[in-house]
Amino acid sequence: MGRSARQNETTAGDFEMKGFGSVLPGKSETQRLSIGDRVQLSALGQERHPKTVRTGAIVGAVGSSFAVLLDGAKRAVRLHFSYLEKAGE
Repeated sequence: MGRSARQNETTAGDFEMKGFGSVLPGKSETQRLSIGDRVQLSALGQERHPKTVRTGAIVGAVGSSFAVLLDGAKRAVRLHFSYLEKAGE
């Protein structure tokens, strides 16, 4: 039996406990990502998704991906953490 996507999503409270709020592989201490952070596409993200809006806010986490509400969008998209970095860095 498969679990629904809603059951697999991590809530804001679980986010820090599961380590997603800590340093991610290949990211420095200053690039810690958590729900509510403003983010932009990294160089890799821009290369792989050149037509995508480049900034948004993290609204959730699933596995090694983040649900990001891109600026001007009505729905969040799921992006791998390697495609994201904190905005303004």
